[in-house]
Amino acid sequence: MFANELLAMIPIKTTSLPLESITITSITQDSREAKEGALFFCIPGSIVDGHDFAEEVVAKGASCLVATKPLPSLEKIVPIVYVRDIRRVMANVAAKFYGYPSEQLNMIGVTGTNGKTTTTHFIEHILRARGQMTGLIGTLYNRINDTIYPTKNTTPDVLTFQRLLAQMKEESVESCVAEVSSHALFQGRAWRVDFNVAVFTNLTPEHLETHKTMAEYCTVKSTLFSQLGNARKGNYPQAAVINADSPYGSVIANRTSVPVVTYSTLDSSADFYGNDYQYNDHEMTFSLKGIGQHYEVVLPFVGEFNVENALASIAAAFVVGIDVSEAVAALRSCPQIPDRMTFIKEGQPFNVIIDYAHTPDGLEKLLKSVRHFTKGRLISLFGHDGGNRDKSIRPGLGKAAFTLADQVVLTSESPRDEDPNTIIDMIIADNSGAPYKREIDRRKAIHQAIALAQPGDTVVLSGKGSENGQIIGTKSYPFDEYAYAREAIKEWMSEHHV
Repeated sequence: MFANELLAMIPIKTTSLPLESITITSITQDSREAKEGALFFCIPGSIVDGHDFAEEVVAKGASCLVATKPLPSLEKIVPIVYVRDIRRVMANVAAKFYGYPSEQLNMIGVTGTNGKTTTTHFIEHILRARGQMTGLIGTLYNRINDTIYPTKNTTPDVLTFQRLLAQMKEESVESCVAEVSSHALFQGRAWRVDFNVAVFTNLTPEHLETHKTMAEYCTVKSTLFSQLGNARKGNYPQAAVINADSPYGSVIANRTSVPVVTYSTLDSSADFYGNDYQYNDHEMTFSLKGIGQHYEVVLPFVGEFNVENALASIAAAFVVGIDVSEAVAALRSCPQIPDRMTFIKEGQPFNVIIDYAHTPDGLEKLLKSVRHFTKGRLISLFGHDGGNRDKSIRPGLGKAAFTLADQVVLTSESPRDEDPNTIIDMIIADNSGAPYKREIDRRKAIHQAIALAQPGDTVVLSGKGSENGQIIGTKSYPFDEYAYAREAIKEWMSEHHV
């Protein structure tokens, strides 16, 4: 594709050299990926500035640069296109370069503070059970049909996003289900991705270091819904699926022009209503009233919060043309989702659960669910990320654990440049005397928490899951929560001659 064709959509720009004869064979914002024929976006970041790598990418053969700052030494060597809003330009150019792939896919986006990963997996499983070829974008990994690709962010940058969608089209994918984080919406990572269905799970305090207030947080989330219906998407249905139990649900519903479908565990007038749930340590059942019919839902998962996730998934499947009974049947065989109440079983006479819950609401719901089937004591281990994370939620994490657990072990997640003990001090700020143990070395803390266990107890390790690194200072150190949990269990069994 010629550069002048690719950049024709950008009305306000200046160029250092003509674009007509310049061929673009790839686009990137990463200097390490630059090669002959590349269009390089000089993105100014908080840590590094793409303009500083301009000479390097030109030396590698880049055909054209898009920049916001003057690069006079290169203006006679390679065409430089100067623009004002480089991130918006990059989103539009990426969509065009890859052939607007989202317009040719059934795009389902899921947003909310908690439940995104489970809900996207539930929806994708229902679609796969229908025989569809699917794509999945999210926190744990990106997946195209059966092939898994590693991911850095819940929602990828705009270039990676469009490239993944284009690859999905090439591999005959029909539907893509994507987690859409508030950071992605705030930073424009989902620009020019045309969703036809959006799902809202819930909104509780998190990321206020970025969004400042819950009202602003809600506004950012609502942008996923306000873009629905702004473009036709062939025969793909367009709808918003809203959790009516959230006080922010009606706000978000009022910001979309497409039909709204609601789900609830509290309001029987919702389009999809779930109640009468029962569960043990391996499955749960609940009654569903959906579109005038009644169904018995069986999930190979536990936790009241999974009723909400299942309702959201069934509603999303319904709006894209899948019968409710078909969706209900599919969920019964949904495989385990990593880091979502994952039981570690090594023959020990107590439960060990690893979960990614890292917000006060998520931790509270997790511990309440675990308490339901725990015969003995509930032991909760967690910490909180340091650095530029939302510090305001730390006392809330402590309150949830001290209220619901019998024993709390406080430790580190990725403290970054913060003192781990300072993070823990903030977690215990509102503690009125409940017992706890403090061990900033997370591996040692895991051993300590499991050493406390007795037959019938449940140990919950939350907040980290399968993250393979722990950031201390500016360095990332290898970390494996699952391996350390198994290591501690085996140590317990050896000491107790089990």
